Amino acid sequence: MFHTPFPLPTVWTTNLPWFFMAIFRPVVDGDRVIARCGAKVVSCRRDDGAQEWATEVDPEAGNGAFFLARDGQYFTEQARELPHCFGTVLALARDGSERWRSDLATMLALGSGVLSGDSLYALSLDESEQPTSHLYQLALSDGAASEPVALSWHADGMLPAAGALLVRSQRAGAGQPGLYRVDLAAKTQTPLLSEPVVELVGQAGRVVVVTRGAKGYAVRVYDEREMAAADEPAARWTADTPLTAATLDDEHLFVVEDIGDGKHSVIVARDLASGEQLWRSEPLPPHIPSIDAVGPVLMCNHRKGQAVCRKRDGALLGEVRGSYGPLAHDGEHLFVARPGALLCVSLADLA
Repeated sequence: MFHTPFPLPTVWTTNLPWFFMAIFRPVVDGDRVIARCGAKVVSCRRDDGAQEWATEVDPEAGNGAFFLARDGQYFTEQARELPHCFGTVLALARDGSERWRSDLATMLALGSGVLSGDSLYALSLDESEQPTSHLYQLALSDGAASEPVALSWHADGMLPAAGALLVRSQRAGAGQPGLYRVDLAAKTQTPLLSEPVVELVGQAGRVVVVTRGAKGYAVRVYDEREMAAADEPAARWTADTPLTAATLDDEHLFVVEDIGDGKHSVIVARDLASGEQLWRSEPLPPHIPSIDAVGPVLMCNHRKGQAVCRKRDGALLGEVRGSYGPLAHDGEHLFVARPGALLCVSLADLA
């Protein structure tokens, strides 16, 4: 059952450069869908998939460290490996033209870029055993970079929270926190949790933190404003779980748990405010490292593609072969990125 490809109700398919890897979420911007495709950023019409423009951002066909969008601008990165070892952040306008570029003295960590206020923040790439990282801040208007901030501890990822930055690390222990808060205005760095943090997501005023301890994983849900201000924020609720992945929407938390000694997985839905379990899915394919809530469906990555599950009850609808990356939607359609192609799927037929 798990390996029968699901016949997607496809509205259109458009080919993308052959080296395209679905690493970053495509952006739905008005009547367009924009995707980072290795060397290029490509814009397609939302109604029929026709390509409008393609702008080369990396002659070496790398994928960069991030792809972000706001107000008709698209922000991405061009990495330079040995012997150069630096990164360039680029901003593109809605017509694909380059607005600015900013050269940095280091390569940036994959997926570390976030937008907050009028700035883009990113973390330096740290492949060594050094205990600390650096935080870079660039102005969205012109790419001007502030002096890098030396973080007191190692960093794996960030989440903006009510004017502050929450920074997570999986290297907790021996004085290294798993979660700490950076307030650039006050020039303070405050440790919040001692356990290693493997997931940090936020939405609708809530922050979900997944910690790893000696006896397994725990999910903790906090109010965003308290996480941004309190020295010892109190969780609204906590649940121990053998999870492998987590995501959320405005009202629900969805976690993937391994069952049967890793032979299967299940999705468990909880009320985001109270932690009450709402439903538990039937067994799904094993080894699901990530889950994404997209419109009325949940997309679960596994070894052969993505399982498509209905969000309201976890029912398995089928699977999408060869698709592994994050997806975008506009409320009516799902935009599925595959190596070499972008598909538009009707969400009405999946609900």
